[in-house]
Amino acid sequence: MDRHFFNVSITSLVHSTIPIGTRKITDSSFQTYCGLFCVVINPWRNIPIYSDEVKQLYQHRNDLPPHVYSVAQNAFHGILKGGRNQSILITGESGAGKTENTKKIIDFILSSSGSHNTIGDCVVTSGVLLEAMGNARTTHNSNSSRFGKFIRIEFDENSKLIGAKIECYLLEKSRVVSQSDGDRNFHIFYQMLSNYFDNPHKSFLKLSKKVDQYKYLRNDDPMIDDAETARLTDEAFTKIGFSEEEKRWIFQILSAVLWIGDIKFGERSGLDVTYVESMQEVDNIAELLEMKNSKLVDALTQPTIKVHDKLIRKNQNLAKTLSSASAMAKVLYERLFGWVVKRCNDAFSVDDTSSSCRNSRFIAVLDIAGFEIIEKNSFEQFCINYTNEKLQQFFNHFMFVKEQSDYLEEGIKWTQVNFANHLQPTIDLIEKPMGVLSFLEEECVVPNGSEKSLLEKLCANLSGDSSFKKSKQSQKCSTIRHFAVQHYAGEVHYNIDGWLEKNRDNVETSVLDILSQSTHPLLKVLFPPVPANNIKARRGTITNSTVSFLYKNQLQCLLDTLNTSSAHFIRCVVPNYEKLPGKIDAPLVLAQLRCNGVLEGIRICREGFPSRLPHSEFIERYSLLLKNKELGGSEKEKCAMICQDSQIRKERFAVGKTKLFCKIGVISELERKRNDYISSFIVLIQANIRYLNIQKDLFERRRKAEAIVTIQENVRQFAELSQWPCSSIVRKQQKSKFKRRWKKWRGKVERFVETVTMILRSCSVSLPYFVRPLLTLNSISRTTFFQKLLEKEREFRKTMEEMEQNEEIFSVLEKKYNDQHKKVMKMNDILRDYERKIEQLNMEKTDLETDNLKLKEAQNRQDSHYSNLEKELLEKTSQIDDLQNQVQKLLDETNEQRITIAKLETALEDEKSRFTRQNNTIGDMQKLITELNEKIARLDNVALNERNSTRKVEREKEKLNDELNTAKEIIQKQAKKIDELKEECRKRGNEVSRLERKLEDKDAMMADCVKELKDSHKERLKEMEQKVEDVKRKNSKLENENSTQRSQIETFQRESSVDSDYGRSSSGRLSTLGRQYSLTSIGSFSSIRTVGLSRKDSVSDMTSSMYSLRGRRDSTYDMTSSIISSGNGLQRSPSTSQVMEKERRIQELEKLVLS
Repeated sequence: MDRHFFNVSITSLVHSTIPIGTRKITDSSFQTYCGLFCVVINPWRNIPIYSDEVKQLYQHRNDLPPHVYSVAQNAFHGILKGGRNQSILITGESGAGKTENTKKIIDFILSSSGSHNTIGDCVVTSGVLLEAMGNARTTHNSNSSRFGKFIRIEFDENSKLIGAKIECYLLEKSRVVSQSDGDRNFHIFYQMLSNYFDNPHKSFLKLSKKVDQYKYLRNDDPMIDDAETARLTDEAFTKIGFSEEEKRWIFQILSAVLWIGDIKFGERSGLDVTYVESMQEVDNIAELLEMKNSKLVDALTQPTIKVHDKLIRKNQNLAKTLSSASAMAKVLYERLFGWVVKRCNDAFSVDDTSSSCRNSRFIAVLDIAGFEIIEKNSFEQFCINYTNEKLQQFFNHFMFVKEQSDYLEEGIKWTQVNFANHLQPTIDLIEKPMGVLSFLEEECVVPNGSEKSLLEKLCANLSGDSSFKKSKQSQKCSTIRHFAVQHYAGEVHYNIDGWLEKNRDNVETSVLDILSQSTHPLLKVLFPPVPANNIKARRGTITNSTVSFLYKNQLQCLLDTLNTSSAHFIRCVVPNYEKLPGKIDAPLVLAQLRCNGVLEGIRICREGFPSRLPHSEFIERYSLLLKNKELGGSEKEKCAMICQDSQIRKERFAVGKTKLFCKIGVISELERKRNDYISSFIVLIQANIRYLNIQKDLFERRRKAEAIVTIQENVRQFAELSQWPCSSIVRKQQKSKFKRRWKKWRGKVERFVETVTMILRSCSVSLPYFVRPLLTLNSISRTTFFQKLLEKEREFRKTMEEMEQNEEIFSVLEKKYNDQHKKVMKMNDILRDYERKIEQLNMEKTDLETDNLKLKEAQNRQDSHYSNLEKELLEKTSQIDDLQNQVQKLLDETNEQRITIAKLETALEDEKSRFTRQNNTIGDMQKLITELNEKIARLDNVALNERNSTRKVEREKEKLNDELNTAKEIIQKQAKKIDELKEECRKRGNEVSRLERKLEDKDAMMADCVKELKDSHKERLKEMEQKVEDVKRKNSKLENENSTQRSQIETFQRESSVDSDYGRSSSGRLSTLGRQYSLTSIGSFSSIRTVGLSRKDSVSDMTSSMYSLRGRRDSTYDMTSSIISSGNGLQRSPSTSQVMEKERRIQELEKLVLS
């Protein structure tokens, strides 16, 4: 395990040192500390640094190398100490390992808390569900998270796990309907179609086609085992608490989403009317979602709008119908995903009313995408970069603003540095009332809002801001850029195409209505019916439902939560996009470190004092470094004395009123010295203890040795005595002699007792008074005598038992002695056998030595032969090297020729790109065709410029042809040299000739391409001139129609002015004229509409081959503005209401005249 760890500290801001440090990381641990960041590099291979052994190691020690487990353990210690809430922020690019590290950290926290209950299992299981529904394969990552998540793990006062909560941000729901090249849809769709589910289940879901036959699914990955992941997802649904019926509901909605993409729509030619070509897909969707198929078709092709409490059905073109279908699929998936997240939260949520919840603390893990700068930065990148800008400001404020206030409170000399404030201009540019988000929301509300007017507002109002500027189009960049924002990670150019649609996130009301009217149980939950009064109340508050408004509030809530916690930062880095282990792409890594704020964090950490300890704690922990010196004075003086004695420079620490502040590395240096001192002291104590233990062991060994010696002496004596033939007779005689003595002495005692008793009995009658006292004395003495006698008997028995035991011991020792004697005899026999074998081996040895001498002589002969062969081999290799050098020279020359040819090819590619750019410039100029008179002159200039450019291209082509001819001549010379090579180089020559033929083919192809480009360019110029003439004719036609309309309006105005002077008798005629007037105005309206339609048709016909719908709309707008500005525009005719008002006034005048 230790070979995978290497503590690398990157604290230098020299950019050249960053790749060197990262290479050290990949050679060892793949993880390091950069300031307050833990930087984790994806190794692109499996390494044993997340095993249970490593997990247990980090749970019990805090002096281990950098690791995400160390960050998680620090957060868990913060909870155990009863401090603030903890948060861990994980950011990085797609494929950097954010999701995997998030899972490892959550698993470590749950394991450290000792949670083996259902809550911990549900938290882990929910991750499987969120991966299935929120992750997808991309070009850089096979399991990329397409949403941000904020996971809160709740603990009670006793640091016991009581619940968790998951919040999700910015789900990439557009992936449901479209994916980029090399990407897949969300995993859940492929799992649903895998072999894990049987055919009856698929037939129930109407899934009768293969994966690649669905429009919304593409790029199936055989490396991903969808069947196995489907099994894990199904088990996760069950563990979380989803019933079988609820799982069927979920898969029905997912199947309906796939079928929505396969609906085939058609459009009637010349009319904005769409229809469904095949009803099979619609029937499947209606059956899955439990709704009527006719209502579904009407909602998609003919949605209804409400006008004055009346529902009016409107037709729409094919593009809008497809957009409505896509919006329906996205809103279904989005709400289904939100419901699954809610159910997961319900499975391990906490009761907010309980006392444990009110006093709870949490560890939160934030997994969100890092700063993004890609080729085309759109609305999604803007939101992500805005989020990272706020998070970087949070880090700066967390790291430095609070610290500077601590410095001032502690009385440390410090120059104020605005590390946190330099991000504020960019954030103000986005958030302020007249900022980017404000203008975006305003443009989403106003009628006829467009990206063009949004860009005009941004450039007009924000051009004076230093963080904003309008992008300039470059010929080197094929992507259109509209404006740029100066972020902390660099300048980012954004393209605003589609921003309004993405921000509105509109779904047709008719689509929401049919979904809310469905009888499907889950759809009733996802789309509850909205009361009519709520719909009226929501009018005028459209901005409150835009994506930017909701996300801004959600982000503010997230930052408020983070501000109440102690934050830890992890940055994940992709070493290379090829997924090769051990390879470091230095520019790529440096760009990620800059985008992730690591370089900014290192700069901040190098300036400040990130480590601090209270005086008492510092003195208590590090006073032992003074060894035998005495501490005197105040606590501040003691702290300074410890630092000075530890040889720490003055600029690396500062002593405050209550705390000691240190630069990065000071505390680790003091810890190292403290550990070294404690280790040496412990070694000394251990040495003394070992000395005492050895002395005790030595004394015990000596005592045992002496005892063994005495035992051995006794055994030897006993052995010697046991060999004496009379020893057993002597022991038996001693026993019998002792017994005889005992019997003799006992008989004497018994006879003496009998004589005494007889005497006493005879004297008892005559001498009762005299003998009675003597008898008492005698009885007493007798009892004492018998007691002594019993004691002697017991002693005798003991001695007899000891003798018997000794005899048994002696018998055992005799047996052992006999056995040992037999073993010695056997060993002697074996020794004799070995001696005989040794003699035989010696004889064999002499024979082998003679054979060895013979072999040595043969070996010497072989060595001499081999030496001769080696000399010959060296000569041959030298010849081969010479030949190879010659071949290498020729190959180098051919490579140089290839390089020149490649340069020529790049030059031709540049010419192609120039042609494409010229076509783009032609398109840009055609956008200005709406200003008709000016447009003709501009097109003439463009035509002249194009003729000049074609002449330049022809001249450059001639130069390229000359260079190609010279290259061919050089190749022919090289071919002659190659033909002169020896037989060993013939294969090389054949290969070079093959390459020459290939190059000639390429030359011919390039010449054909240049010719085709010239022909196509000429044809386009002719088409453009013809279209200009068509526009002139249509312009003259419009002017004629305009003049006729103006003459009609003037005649009508003159008639109305004359008729107003008549009295009551002319009232009928006036009313008749009024009706004619209104009909005339209506006719004028229709003529205006026809003019507008014809004008649009003309422009659309003119630009349909080269422009999109947006270009057509812009050109029409510019044409109308040019007509009005030139004075030839149509004047607006009076409306019907104005005519009615005039008639009413005339009638009033007639009444006055009559009165």
